[in-house]
Amino acid sequence: GTGIEEHNAYGVDFIDACKTIKEICPWCKISGGVSNLSFGFRGANVIRESIHAVFLTEAAKSSGMDMGIVNAAEMLALKDVEEDLLEMCTDAVMNRTDKATEQLTEMSQWFFDCKQAKKDGTQPPRRPRFCKKQPRVVFDWE
Repeated sequence: GTGIEEHNAYGVDFIDACKTIKEICPWCKISGGVSNLSFGFRGANVIRESIHAVFLTEAAKSSGMDMGIVNAAEMLALKDVEEDLLEMCTDAVMNRTDKATEQLTEMSQWFFDCKQAKKDGTQPPRRPRFCKKQPRVVFDWE
């Protein structure tokens, strides 16, 4: 989420490191600063909160992280994250695709453009569309 390619695996690396630490020292407690993953999206709170929700869920469930340092007033539950944003944030946190940061950056710009349109009293821009391979719709006349 920083835009620097070397940082792309930070989220999944932390999760993997927690797993290793818990295997070696199962009695230890692990905490981590969550906002480090999303600082590149300052000002786009929906995206930041979504990244945090994905990371906290993945880190707590799959690696045993005990505590995350996060602003509790700005927490978002994983079930409250929009479906397409959930997919993009999971891609970014788990480093599943090269396009994750690019897509989140485009979504961030869209959120900023929507805020500006609201201020200006103009029509909001169209939401970015990230095509996933969907089965072709077959009509009954084909």
